[in-house]
Amino acid sequence: MHGLDAFPDQFAGLKDSSADADHARRLGVRFGPDLLVFSGTDSLFSLALEQGASGCITALANLRSPDLRKVWEAFQAGGAEPAAQGCLDAAREVMGRYPPNPPLYKALLAQLHPFALWAVRPPLLPMETGRADQALAEAQAEVEAFASEDYSAVKPGASDYRAL
Repeated sequence: MHGLDAFPDQFAGLKDSSADADHARRLGVRFGPDLLVFSGTDSLFSLALEQGASGCITALANLRSPDLRKVWEAFQAGGAEPAAQGCLDAAREVMGRYPPNPPLYKALLAQLHPFALWAVRPPLLPMETGRADQALAEAQAEVEAFASEDYSAVKPGASDYRAL
């Protein structure tokens, strides 16, 4: 972060992928509204917003964007959305059990949405047969405990975002 001070005109923002709550707090205290800070950790999204984050850039947004939106909108309205944050936390915990994440996310995107199964590049390997199904089943079970009732933003016929 020393470069941020030395070159203030060169940086408009940063992505915090540290997964460290204390670091997210320190970024908010140090930069406040002077720098756009984007959380890279879904489970810290609410905390990051409270500390002045501008939003998030996360892989899980590809699968749980309605919950991220609910957390964002609740924060903008001066509130919180613990059910949606709980869904994010539960889904992220499951995703963490299946490293590395790129093959898993690509497999799940192909299962849940009308996307082709994109190849991963070396040194990564494709998901083993059945592992994406196993991860999806675990995520559905854990997220169900926190699932929000209102998914009205999902249009009829669209993929069921509650699936993961």
